[in-house]
Amino acid sequence: MKFIALLACVATAGMIYACVLFARSHYHYGFVIKRVLDIITIVVPPALPAAMTVGSVYAQNRLQRRQIFCISPPRINVCGKLKMFCFDKTGTLTEDGLDFWGVVPVCNNLFQSAISNASDLLQNSPVLAAMATCHSLTMIEGELTGDPLDVKMFAATQWELEEVGVETTRFDRLIPTVVRPSLSSSTCSPISLLEVPYEIGIVRQFPFSSSLQMMSVMTRTLGKDHMDLYVKGAPEKIVSICDQCSIPLDFDPLLHSYTVRGFRVIALAFRSLDPKLTWHQAQRIKRDQVEKDLTFLGFLIMQNTLKPETTPVICKLKDANIRSVMVTGK
Repeated sequence: MKFIALLACVATAGMIYACVLFARSHYHYGFVIKRVLDIITIVVPPALPAAMTVGSVYAQNRLQRRQIFCISPPRINVCGKLKMFCFDKTGTLTEDGLDFWGVVPVCNNLFQSAISNASDLLQNSPVLAAMATCHSLTMIEGELTGDPLDVKMFAATQWELEEVGVETTRFDRLIPTVVRPSLSSSTCSPISLLEVPYEIGIVRQFPFSSSLQMMSVMTRTLGKDHMDLYVKGAPEKIVSICDQCSIPLDFDPLLHSYTVRGFRVIALAFRSLDPKLTWHQAQRIKRDQVEKDLTFLGFLIMQNTLKPETTPVICKLKDANIRSVMVTGK
C-alpha cells in the first residue's frame, strides 16, 4: 500500500508539471490530456494489478498451509497493518455463563472469610435467605428457568422452589412462590410435628432495573409476624441505600481486590419491614418506600472462567506486538 501511494504521488506531481509545461507552450487541451494520461501509464506499470493478485494468491497459500482460510483475499493486505485486536468478554474470551465462587458475609460490621459452599451458612442466615429469594426464577416443566446468574445463585443454596398454584393462608393470603431448604441439604435438620417448618414466601418482587442497578423482593417467613426485604445489585448502588453503620470500613479495598481479579461482585442487603404492613399494602407500596435504611449483608462472588484457548491466543498477539483490548460492559 505504501508503494502504491508513492507511485500515486509521483504520478500526481508529473501530471501537474506536464499541465503547467504544456499550458505555457499553448498546446491544445486535447493534446494536453493525452500526454498527462501517458504519464500515469509510465509511472504506474500496467502489470501492477496482476503482480498484486499473484502476491495475494501466494500469501493465501501460505496461510492455508497454517490452516488459516481467507474468503476475501483483498483483506490479507489489510491484516498486515493490524495493530490492535478488540475482543468481547463473555462468550468470546470467557465461557458463556457465570459460576458461583462464594460469599463474603458481614458480621458485626466486619467482613468474614469467604465461604465457597453456601450450605456452610446457618440455615436462618440472612445471606442464605437473600440468595434463595432475591431472584426472578420460575418453574417451567419441572426445571428452574430465569437469568443464568440467578439459577447458579439459587442452585448454590441447595434449597428448593415451589410455585403455589392455589390459595393458601399460611402467609396471610396468596403466595406465588415458596422456597425452603432441601431435605437432602446439610443445613436442613429434622423437623418435629409441632415445629413450624422453615419456609419463606415471596410476597412481591421488584424486578431488576438497569437504571437502579438492583432488584428486591418482599418476603414472609412462616411463623414470623413481619415481612422482610432482600435486595441485591451493584455494590456502589446498594451501599448508597444502606445504613452506613452496617458498612465495613474496608468495603472499597475488598471490593477492588475482587473486581481486579475478574470476579463479578454483587452486594446483598436486607431490612425487616413494619409488622403492620399487610399483604394488600405490600402489593401497592412503591419500591422507593422500602428500598432504604438497609442492613448490608455482604458480597456474592461469581466467576466467569476463561476459555482454554484464550491465554495462548493473547500470548501470540502479544509476541507479535499487537495490542489486545477487551470491550465489555461495566
